[in-house]
Amino acid sequence: MLSALEFIVGPQQNIATVCINPEDDMEVRQREINACIAEVDAGTGVIVFTDMFGGTPSNLALLAMTRAGIEVVAGFNLPMLIKACAARDGMELPDFVAAVEEAGRRYIHVASRIMAETGEKAKDDATSRLDDLREKAVDLLEKSRRDLLTIESLVDMIAGRGAAVPGMGHNNPPDRAVIDPELLNEGVAATEILEEELKAEKPRRRIVELCYSVLKRVRDGIVALVKWLARKADKFLDALIDSTAKAAGAAGAAFVGAEAALGRLGSDFDSLIGLIGRLLHTLP
Repeated sequence: MLSALEFIVGPQQNIATVCINPEDDMEVRQREINACIAEVDAGTGVIVFTDMFGGTPSNLALLAMTRAGIEVVAGFNLPMLIKACAARDGMELPDFVAAVEEAGRRYIHVASRIMAETGEKAKDDATSRLDDLREKAVDLLEKSRRDLLTIESLVDMIAGRGAAVPGMGHNNPPDRAVIDPELLNEGVAATEILEEELKAEKPRRRIVELCYSVLKRVRDGIVALVKWLARKADKFLDALIDSTAKAAGAAGAAFVGAEAALGRLGSDFDSLIGLIGRLLHTLP
């Protein structure tokens, strides 16, 4: 035991051991115990550790308690000794004994019980992480759905009038790389379906995958819409303003609300796609 102790905490001073065998002369061993106590006593007290209270080593140690400042602690283990080496400076003997006793109790464990508790904790931690992912995803789904509905009128106007606006390809090719209104509707529906699915006790993987696929296409469409507006929004607005005041007012209102919504959707959808991807890894 001393070798194991010093392997962990290094060489120690004021420690002595006595080995007692059944065939030994107990008077000789008694004198050895007394001599060891005198050898290690630095004036602050001595603890004699023994294997089991009521056994021969403990009985011999008890006979050595001839004065104050000597205590016998039976049933010792390695954690007790480590604690004793760490705490023996600056503590009164009664407090020191209490600390050593507590260390001995605290580090007695049953492996199967510890493994079961660890497994349950890991399961609880995983459940907590999953719940946190679900909560964040649901929050982003609600925000994204509101913003998708906000840009709906803008997307409808672009889809309905884009081809009729003169000079749309004046500085850029006359591409139609904008989000389709139907895809936008699918995105709104996907956020509603996925939100309800994530609130269920056991979300269905197939439903989550389908919504994930739709939302990725919506994300790509939003990116295309942002790029399209960066190139052609001015000419599109000019054309609407030239048509009717009513159309101009609608266009202006749509652009004001949609600009902020598109800014949010860009970052929110990236976060949402990432969260759903992580959730899919947790689903059977």
